[in-house]
Amino acid sequence: MRIAQQIEGNIRLLEGALMKVCAYMSLYSLDPEPQVIDDIIRDYATGAQPSRVSIDEIAQYVAKHFDLSVEQLRSARRSRRITDARQIAIYLARELTDHSLHSIGTFFGGRDHSTVIHSYRKVSEAIEKDAKMLWLLNSMKTALSQ
Repeated sequence: MRIAQQIEGNIRLLEGALMKVCAYMSLYSLDPEPQVIDDIIRDYATGAQPSRVSIDEIAQYVAKHFDLSVEQLRSARRSRRITDARQIAIYLARELTDHSLHSIGTFFGGRDHSTVIHSYRKVSEAIEKDAKMLWLLNSMKTALSQ
């Protein structure tokens, strides 16, 4: 209840905050005390809305993180390294921008909305299974939102 009171109006943001709390509690074997939860979700609170970033800024950040170029992210290449980075960039674009599925797909090489949905789901599933992926994406969201 405490988390839902601090994050209003965006179910994806609420879900991300809840996943972060669960991961943090699990990794550090902590009890969910109110002050600890407040500290963990501080970046997610509605009062501290992150500034909106552009898809291009997300692509540049992800490309740099994975030692790729933005052109490689936008290309039709399907090597594992490029595909994984592209899927993460698409996930972040959907989470951090108000762009439509179509405009995100168009930016990333003319992909259609179903490809954007597939990428988003693939990364979401990876987050559920892999705590490292959760931490990576949370740190990327934080860095891009500042």
